[in-house]
Amino acid sequence: MATGRLAGRSTVGTGAIEEITPGSGLTLSAGSLTTSVAPGLTTIASGSLSGATVSIIDIPETYSHLILEITNASPSASSQYMTVQVSTNNGVSYDNTASNYPAMYFLQSGADGFFDGNASMLGTGTITAAETLDASIAMWGYQTGPSMTFDGWTMGGAIGPELHKGIYLGSTDNIDAIRLAWSGGATFDGAGT
Repeated sequence: MATGRLAGRSTVGTGAIEEITPGSGLTLSAGSLTTSVAPGLTTIASGSLSGATVSIIDIPETYSHLILEITNASPSASSQYMTVQVSTNNGVSYDNTASNYPAMYFLQSGADGFFDGNASMLGTGTITAAETLDASIAMWGYQTGPSMTFDGWTMGGAIGPELHKGIYLGSTDNIDAIRLAWSGGATFDGAGT
């Protein structure tokens, strides 16, 4: 048997022991199997929030989950809430069907509830043009259906903290783009990331 191999069977069924070569990112040395892949987060997009919408496209299917972090987002008009919608055709269109984003929300004030009327992974807490919003959304099962689950929180202005737990019930194809926008058509003022 060659050095740097494992003993086992990769052929289906019973039979003799076979040499198994460690796959990509794995090394077997001195009896220890180690990974050369660095643990942690990989940034797939970043930048400032400006314009009417902000889209993140070309999201690969290779990650176990996605985390969307939004910092200091600010609308150009008052009484706005941020919408976060998904696409399965790399941003050609985004799912704006409200019932495809059902979620529960939990407020610090105890006024908890359910929302499915805003076609977004974030709740409907509004802020003014002078206020900023921070938000985070973690998405699991985005690669293929039948459903993606998401957890999120928002905080800013009079909101906060607001926690969300939901499921995306739209397409069963992989989600490969995300779009951020303000509910009333306001634009991002360019200060947030």
